Amino acid sequence: MSTKIIIGLDRGHGGKDPGAVRFAREVDLNTGVTQMLEVLLAADPHYKVVLLCPYPETIPINERANAANKAGAQLLVCNHFNAGGGNGFEVYPEVPRQPADARYPLHVASLRFARMLAAQMADIQQLRGDKGVQYKYAGTDSYFGIVRLANMPSVLIENAFVDNEDDIQPFLVPKGIRQVAARQYLAVCEFFGTKPLFDQNGDPIVSVPTAPEKPAAVTKPEPLVVEKPADAAEPEHLVIEKPEEAVIVVEPEDGMATAPVPAEPVKPAEPVKPVEPVTPNTIDDSNEPDGAEAPRTADTEDAPIEEEIPDFVVLASTVAKEAKGTTFLGVIQWILRALLHMVTLGAYTPQAKKEEPPAAEPEK
Repeated sequence: MSTKIIIGLDRGHGGKDPGAVRFAREVDLNTGVTQMLEVLLAADPHYKVVLLCPYPETIPINERANAANKAGAQLLVCNHFNAGGGNGFEVYPEVPRQPADARYPLHVASLRFARMLAAQMADIQQLRGDKGVQYKYAGTDSYFGIVRLANMPSVLIENAFVDNEDDIQPFLVPKGIRQVAARQYLAVCEFFGTKPLFDQNGDPIVSVPTAPEKPAAVTKPEPLVVEKPADAAEPEHLVIEKPEEAVIVVEPEDGMATAPVPAEPVKPAEPVKPVEPVTPNTIDDSNEPDGAEAPRTADTEDAPIEEEIPDFVVLASTVAKEAKGTTFLGVIQWILRALLHMVTLGAYTPQAKKEEPPAAEPEK
């Protein structure tokens, strides 16, 4: 921190003044607690400690208070142990003042710190007075000069009774001294609103390291879904302009993917072949006797049976040849015209059969 909070520490008595003596020397206990509190505050970067009296020495009370005022201390803590019959813990803040009094804010702040400290001591020591808080007067001022002369919030602490063996016993060992100092340190942190580094036993508070946050899982992007309007109808057929590129769309069943099947191109209709005219075979059978069958040769074996072809068929064939290359409808039109022409000319009559000469009368 750029600016540290200055704490003035004073241990009561010292030098040739041992304080109360019975089961322990008060000055030794005062020194032990103050030294431990100094260690805890010095280890905290929020605070700076100012000792108001060197440990092995003693100086007048007013000089100790002046040392705190000159150093600009923001809190003064003075440690004592009690005597005179009794037991328990008590702390003396600046006495109450009228709101118009210049020292009224010091009383309010001192009382606030005193209550925080008494609450910290409640689990290891019985609290005297008003939940551990007491006042002692000299006229209208505080009886204790270190509190009365200080220009900052200040308290004088009586931690236990040295002439009560049961009351002082827990604090005759280093653990008890450390617990008292640790609770004073926690009250200081609470008063100034800083995070403590030590617990109620004076042990370092070990911060449990938090597990590093796991990186956020990479999620696959959602596929883009284009919603169609509710009133949009599905097309029934796929219409493709070019027939050579047409495909047959087969609807998949149950999600089965199917490949498009090429459509078979439509074959154009074959042109109607015109009827070729049939030329009748002329076989001369005049030399054959009546009723005799002409011998079949290689040339005549497969010859068709001779038939007489009507004239209109010959004419139609001729017309078909002339109309070759036209459409089937055109051929029909040509045939109809030919028939009409033949009827008009009288050509559409069956050919008369050749009259055979009458058979000769057998000679009698």
